Amino acid sequence: MFEKELEIFKKIKADLLSQYSGGFVVIKGDEVLGVWQSRLDALKSGIDKYGDVPFLVKNINESDIVINFSRNLIFA
Repeated sequence: MFEKELEIFKKIKADLLSQYSGGFVVIKGDEVLGVWQSRLDALKSGIDKYGDVPFLVKNINESDIVINFSRNLIFA
């Protein structure tokens, strides 16, 4: 899961690191939705744009670790 999104991330990682290190990027398929400073804002924006479907929210840092979250989130 997220092979395509992670490939896109790898292609743009250097640019993202130089401009947005520590932020969170949202990627769905070939589309980069944008970058946010908090994971929560990134998740909310992804849900607003794509709805209740899987999309990637990736921390912009040197690490290649991917943390998966359930899309069944409740925002209060």
